[in-house]
Amino acid sequence: PIRCSPGSRPASILFPPARGPAVTQPQSLLGFYWYFVKPIWPVMAALLACSAVYSAIEVSLFAFVGNLVDRMREATSPRPSCPTTPACC
Repeated sequence: PIRCSPGSRPASILFPPARGPAVTQPQSLLGFYWYFVKPIWPVMAALLACSAVYSAIEVSLFAFVGNLVDRMREATSPRPSCPTTPACC
């Protein structure tokens, strides 16, 4: 038989003591996010900064490749003064 006196192990498992004052949930979505991000905000700020730098590099690379494609298109297009015969161009 299991005895559930107030100080016994089964009683402490079934009825755990209160761990502190109850914390109310944040009422807004930003408050909810901030509640969970608050302990790790430096990591999140570093991640945001690295993502911004990576995005800027990616956009500049796409702009550079687009510029190269435009230059190649202009370089290989036939000249206006040249007739459309293979011997001339």
